[in-house]
Amino acid sequence: MRKIIKTLLIVAILPFSVFIYNVFTDDEELINDKEYLTSLNLELTGQILKIENLDYGHNYGLVTIGIKYSHPNQYDPRQSKSRYLGIINENQAKLVVHNIGFIQTDDSIFVKDGKFKITRNDKLVFDNHYLDLPPSSLVHNPYTEINEKM
Repeated sequence: MRKIIKTLLIVAILPFSVFIYNVFTDDEELINDKEYLTSLNLELTGQILKIENLDYGHNYGLVTIGIKYSHPNQYDPRQSKSRYLGIINENQAKLVVHNIGFIQTDDSIFVKDGKFKITRNDKLVFDNHYLDLPPSSLVHNPYTEINEKM
């Protein structure tokens, strides 16, 4: 009987502990993400060339952008960061974007001050949407998939 009670307690406490851990680390990640995105000083305009949904879900995905203007011209933090916004080469950028379901190929994207807007056929589709990074957790880390697709 005691063994059953111990097992039930472990089964009940373990998921709760994982949940509490995720709540506290998500808050810390959110603060670090805002600092990171602000420090980038990213300005970018271009056209969406390709859209890739992530298996992670939560409406996150990768967009490949044909760059018309970018500051900085080059950016690739994969060696120094485990969580990052994307990579920028001279002519193309690949960014992690939330609300990927609203974006279509050939849309125009404008990124500035940690926000982005999307236009389609010169009509505003999305305005002042904050860039953000998908959270990683003990259960699922989307950056494994993101690294493979970058």
